[in-house]
Amino acid sequence: MSASIWPFIERHRSDRRKAERRQQPRARPSKSHKTADGCTAREREVVELLLQGMTNKQIAKELRIAEDTVKKHLLHAYRKLGVHRRVLLMLEEHMR
Repeated sequence: MSASIWPFIERHRSDRRKAERRQQPRARPSKSHKTADGCTAREREVVELLLQGMTNKQIAKELRIAEDTVKKHLLHAYRKLGVHRRVLLMLEEHMR
């Protein structure tokens, strides 16, 4: 088999994922200084999508990651932001 006929065989799965990540739209940056402090870029993305009213499943689809990964990012962000539920995070952001 020639590489020109079957180019996808030579590509690794990780190469495809990297290419997909580069093409993903990014969430708007947070206006809240507290959200930005201490959180990773990915955690901020997940929190921003949550604040836009998306469910975990919708966030996972938007970012092309597993729903369990979304939950883990949110858990880490909640700890860093001092809340324990998404509603409390949304209320805190709304009060700003």
